[in-house]
Amino acid sequence: MLALTFDMQIDCIGMLGLIAGVFGCVFIALGLSTSRGDGKQSGWVQFCGSLPLHQNAALAGALASVATSIRHNSMAIFELSSEQIRKVTQTSFAEEKITERRDLQRLLKRSIEHIAPDTMILAEEYGRFEGSARRIDLLGLNRDAELVVIELKRTDDGGHLELQAIRYAAMISAMTFDDAVDAHRKYLEANGRHEEDPHENIMEFLGPEAEAVLAGAENGAGSVRIILAAADFSKEVTTTVLWLNANGLDITCVRLRPYRLEDARVLLDIQQVIPLPEAQEYTIKIRKKATEVRDAVRKQYRDFTRFDATIGGVSHSRLWKRELVFFAVKEAISKGVTPTELRALVPWRSTQLFFEVPKLVDSLGFVEAFRKAGRPDPKRFFHSDAQLFHLNGQTYALTNQWGDRSTEVVDIIRHHLGTRGAIAYAAAEE
Repeated sequence: MLALTFDMQIDCIGMLGLIAGVFGCVFIALGLSTSRGDGKQSGWVQFCGSLPLHQNAALAGALASVATSIRHNSMAIFELSSEQIRKVTQTSFAEEKITERRDLQRLLKRSIEHIAPDTMILAEEYGRFEGSARRIDLLGLNRDAELVVIELKRTDDGGHLELQAIRYAAMISAMTFDDAVDAHRKYLEANGRHEEDPHENIMEFLGPEAEAVLAGAENGAGSVRIILAAADFSKEVTTTVLWLNANGLDITCVRLRPYRLEDARVLLDIQQVIPLPEAQEYTIKIRKKATEVRDAVRKQYRDFTRFDATIGGVSHSRLWKRELVFFAVKEAISKGVTPTELRALVPWRSTQLFFEVPKLVDSLGFVEAFRKAGRPDPKRFFHSDAQLFHLNGQTYALTNQWGDRSTEVVDIIRHHLGTRGAIAYAAAEE
């Protein structure tokens, strides 16, 4: 439990005698099965093993019981003085005239760690969705390079918060790193932080292994997390969230319960109610596989091997993997391999292999065209004057984002060139 003073700032205050909420329920790995007409079972049975159909009602009842316990099991907050222990009066955001956007959202974005640890705010009221006017309250990024949808409600039932957040998560699931940088740029500008570089902010937040983290996300290990924060949650919301989490989503429910002190200050009791503390082990097991995938990608990406190479009769010493790819692509193009052919050779990067400018430009012209196209981060492409490719009146810049598949690309190009090209490489000595 975290008690906070709400006096138009969210600051921690010294308070003795805060009594933690105790939840009288234990979350079990439940399975829900349905008849498919062929005598077999489906649904949650995939997670929990085979379950007889006659257990369905009991399991559904148990799930509902957990959801009900989440809503009703909460202990009061008490103020401990030298004379007495006094119960603090619970209030509501409406009574205190605390609004969602002007107050809760404004203050939580400044101290988001209270409901979303290890998360930075990318954008506020993000709504760049084609054909939709919907907006995400707060869009965050965690240290695993996962996008975090944060939705706030001051009501006591959470409304249809979970369905709304799922819709948003689906809409941003295809968001690229460049999109994230662009969204953060607009957020900084809207908040008067023009001197800050959005790309640097993100990379600094992700830490010294930022490229490894991004590689994990780009190779499919990333995902969208959801955090719902409300004064309370209805049984319908909690039941839905429990079911969605058991089926692979990552949704956290945080209850924000206001209390008024006699001196008119407002305390904010912040409790994570889903996943429950009793469910942490179960939650970890469910996500273990995704974590193993992400760690495997990072381990491969942290291979900082350098290479000595001879490509097209030119020797290169101690190349980084991305540089090795560049010179292999340069050799292929010099031998008449077209950008279209190269895209076919590396289908997992086909749409992002090159950025094309429909005229001949130098590095400065490339950056200008890149930004005009709404792409905020040219650093993810080789774009110095010596690195740009000029073909048939057009300019091409090669991506430098290859993750753990760099040498695979080089081998594919070498095989494709056959006797036309000369590509040889080996790991450089330490």
